[in-house]
Amino acid sequence: MDDDPPNSAAATTPLGLLLCRDLFFTSKIAGTASALGLKMESAGSAADAVARISAKSYRCLFINLDEPGLDIAALLRDIPAEPRPTVIAFAAHVAESSIDAARSAGCDQVLSRGMLSSTLPELLRRFVV
Repeated sequence: MDDDPPNSAAATTPLGLLLCRDLFFTSKIAGTASALGLKMESAGSAADAVARISAKSYRCLFINLDEPGLDIAALLRDIPAEPRPTVIAFAAHVAESSIDAARSAGCDQVLSRGMLSSTLPELLRRFVV
């Protein structure tokens, strides 16, 4: 909810954005973030992610590179430069072309799903909290 008073705890909670339709990873990322005091919101599409980042300050953006029709380079080009969230992309380890494209596009971190799972609390602490 966006109606929190400016001095409320919710207004000062670090905010992350997640572009992922995979329920397992959505639950894992949001649950871990919540345990660390980070509120994670979800974007339904790349265009929705860009609109949300344009309207609100997010500390991080997690992107599932396996999202249908995702053009990671276009998404990163469309995200406002200031303040730009830390962008953490992830994909199946066999999705080499998606991983390479994310690195080339300028994601801050590009990880396999397994690496994301094993380092998620550390990533959130380092880049967000």
